Amino acid sequence: MSYNKGQSQFGRGNIWASLKQLAEGQTAINPSDQVGLGAAQVAKATYDFTVDGGAIATITPVSSPVIPAGAIVFGGLIDVVVAPLGGGASVAIGFGSGAQVASLKAATVVGTYTIGAILALIPVWTAASAVKVAADTKITFTVSGGALTAGKIAVQIYYHMAGE
Repeated sequence: MSYNKGQSQFGRGNIWASLKQLAEGQTAINPSDQVGLGAAQVAKATYDFTVDGGAIATITPVSSPVIPAGAIVFGGLIDVVVAPLGGGASVAIGFGSGAQVASLKAATVVGTYTIGAILALIPVWTAASAVKVAADTKITFTVSGGALTAGKIAVQIYYHMAGE
């Protein structure tokens, strides 16, 4: 299920579930009947200094979609569109403002985010590094050590819903 324009899904397998249920005379799709590749989804959020500001705080970009509780994030990438600037500033990427605030990328000095760089997130396509979202939330960027004065960073995550 998509929660907004920033998300999409692929490999759902619903056609097989639908055909099975038609054959059995059922009228509702049961997620446990689905076969195929599973319910992988993509969500993208972009931090843009010109839109979101650069204060020392946890910033929720205007473009951030809602990531539902129970989502298991298994991978993703950071695309640095415009290098962030700010004396002594660091940026962490995660979910919300609680325990998962740096669950996607630990606080890293802005010099690491060079223009055109593609950086890895903490979930690196393994079960050991996967992150399970605790509550409905959005992707956030936490600025510390100094305010940002420029920057545009796009984050794309891949996840599936637990139990689907």
